[in-house]
Amino acid sequence: MTTLVGPFAEEFLFRGFLVNRLRIAGISMWPAILTSGLMFGAAHLSNVWHGTTSEIAGEVAITGAGGALFGWSLWQFKGSFWAAFSFHAGLNLSWDLFAVDQTAIGGVSGNLARAAGIMAGVMGVITISRLTKVHDAPASV
Repeated sequence: MTTLVGPFAEEFLFRGFLVNRLRIAGISMWPAILTSGLMFGAAHLSNVWHGTTSEIAGEVAITGAGGALFGWSLWQFKGSFWAAFSFHAGLNLSWDLFAVDQTAIGGVSGNLARAAGIMAGVMGVITISRLTKVHDAPASV
């Protein structure tokens, strides 16, 4: 569920729909990505609803930043949510495989693993978008 279904539904809603609708409405890319990221972070409040203020803020900040990162990958592939979905699913897969934590906050080892996954994802998005020259294609939105 957290590796395929969750990322598919979240990326479809927050990036595939929301970012692209905001772009069609005339919002520039970065404000659309950041709005989507903030809403994505807020949608994860239930993970730490009864936590401390710092746990709640950490969960929203980490997932919001992740949402912005997934939005960036959407932008690199001209509005296709598949890159965002792949990036999101890959990070969730590593989180699940290594049973890092129940929330996005995690501990030191989990966050080191997350940083490595994010770097691998960023390099993958850059490499694949350059190899496929997707960033030179006309924008679909």
